[in-house]
Amino acid sequence: FFFLARHLLDLATGSAGEPMAVWVGAAVSALLFALHPLRVESVAWATERRAVLSALFYTLTILVYLYAWRAVKLRGRWYWVALALFLCAVLSKSITVTLPVILLILDIYPLRRLGGNNGWWSETARMVYWEKLPFAVLSAVASAVAFIALAQVENTASLDSLGVLDRLAISAYSLWFYFWKMLAPFKLLPLYEMPSVVKLSNLSFMLSYVFVILATALGLVLRRRVPGVGAVAMAYLVTLLPVLGIFQNGPQIVADRYSYLSCMGWAVLAGGVLLYFLNGAAQKRRALTASATAMIITSILATLTWQQAAIWLNTGTLWNHVLKFDPKSSFAHYNLARFLAKQGEQAEAIAHYREALAIRPDDPDTHNNLGLLLAVRGDVEESLEEFQRAVQINPNYAKGFFNLGRVYSRQGELEKAVENYRQALNLNPNEAEIYFGLGNVLARLGQLEEASAHFQKAVEINPDVADAHMALARALAAQGKKEVAERHYQEALRLLQSQNKNPAKNK
Repeated sequence: FFFLARHLLDLATGSAGEPMAVWVGAAVSALLFALHPLRVESVAWATERRAVLSALFYTLTILVYLYAWRAVKLRGRWYWVALALFLCAVLSKSITVTLPVILLILDIYPLRRLGGNNGWWSETARMVYWEKLPFAVLSAVASAVAFIALAQVENTASLDSLGVLDRLAISAYSLWFYFWKMLAPFKLLPLYEMPSVVKLSNLSFMLSYVFVILATALGLVLRRRVPGVGAVAMAYLVTLLPVLGIFQNGPQIVADRYSYLSCMGWAVLAGGVLLYFLNGAAQKRRALTASATAMIITSILATLTWQQAAIWLNTGTLWNHVLKFDPKSSFAHYNLARFLAKQGEQAEAIAHYREALAIRPDDPDTHNNLGLLLAVRGDVEESLEEFQRAVQINPNYAKGFFNLGRVYSRQGELEKAVENYRQALNLNPNEAEIYFGLGNVLARLGQLEEASAHFQKAVEINPDVADAHMALARALAAQGKKEVAERHYQEALRLLQSQNKNPAKNK
């Protein structure tokens, strides 16, 4: 990013920029980018390391593209290198699909290959557009793959749940949010949960619209005098387009990680402002003041980043931090409850599950997990109510039917257990645990042949479970199939011995 900033500042200033001042401006740009607390999520969260990887290929693509423009004799070779690097970027993370448009913005400013004397549709301009065609094809393919992936996980909000006006309000809010947090990076959260209802009259959304309107007007006024501001603002908007809320997915309204690429331009612009003060020997006092200010700002950002990184120490610190600033986050209550349950703190976990349901009562996973804890604690009737509520909310929720089957089985209500196990199996025919549970109930009912068939299916799906082999062996032995039963007894014994030698695997 430092080398990219140096190239861009050099192109923007031309012969007016002093070489040392350009290097200092680029260094400050890189520090402002790297040390900003908004970067923490992408670096500290393992899942988002793809943002760091994609940014590497993203910046390299632009660097090579700029070099190809300057190195006339090797332009063709470097162009294909840039295209290969772009392929690596979109394979790393699909948010980089907007890069072809970013290259066009760079062609307008600072390269000045479009507009001005070259026009917008001259022969020279058309060549610039043709250059982007392979990039656009890669971008279109990557976008299609991303949409298909989102459709498969059913994580995208429908128009019924989030209307067009709602999406526009979220988009305006996002544009304001990242810009404001870039200037004032306080109270940064791992999750900014989407409100259950988007109210356009909400002060935050209204101020966001005002910001977008004023920023657009300012960009139009300054487009000739300070073209860099317009170029950075346009790149900011384009880079954020995939995550602005138009194609809303996930529980978040905004996320720190989405600023990783979109705020690069503002960091370069900040370096350009410093460069303006550094240029000229007659302005030494102003240059020293600007340099000192830049160092103070980067030191403050580094301190805030250090503090922000501590939030990601573990799951408990993460979600407790969210609840500190957003106590109405159902997602934070839910995830903290899961963490506490794994730590054996059942009472606290139950309390957080109940808080999550008080905020968002229509979540089947929360009802299901609360039901599991209640069952472990011995509150059978309450647990049944939670599982029943889960399947009422989502009739296709296999986990709920499975857990109903388990509880009814323990209560001795075997017919009800069979009914719920069968329903779970219809919804999820590839889960060994369901076959195993249903087989156990059928064996207790004396239906050994059908029970054996379900145990057999369980060991086919997951052959490393000793209990399943044991249950199948017992059912087969009871039917007089002793030779086959013996093989499964031996396999169960082998698995148990293996687990005893490797306690971690057993756990």
